[in-house]
Amino acid sequence: MHEAITSNVRGADIYISVAAISDYKPISNDGKIKKSNSKITLNLMPTQDILGSIGRENGNTFLVGFAAETENLEANAREKLKRKGCDLIVANDVSRKDIGFDSNENEILLISADYIEEPPKASKQHLSHIILEHAVNLAAPRDMD
Repeated sequence: MHEAITSNVRGADIYISVAAISDYKPISNDGKIKKSNSKITLNLMPTQDILGSIGRENGNTFLVGFAAETENLEANAREKLKRKGCDLIVANDVSRKDIGFDSNENEILLISADYIEEPPKASKQHLSHIILEHAVNLAAPRDMD
């Protein structure tokens, strides 16, 4: 996935990283694990940081990332913005039951280095339009450089 994304993001005006890539993967895959009554232990290793590597190499592409958080929403999102080299982070609290994974609605924070906005709770479809609009508006000054 890293190769596919990096080879296609070059030259893009805006890249919105919406894929939720697993942070870890099994160290080995020796085939199917047969069901038994005993407990098993999985050894995991970190996966490649796709968003972070794109952030370091993105050139003039405006990079939008997502931060699904369960605590310290704004602080964790700001830290991710810097660490991943993003221009905009869309943060949401995935611990809430009324929004997020099991709901058609969500509540988000839009955070850049010098900007924060909290659109009202809305449908995910409506929020996707808001995210794109903000990305286009924030990226527009770059096009003039």
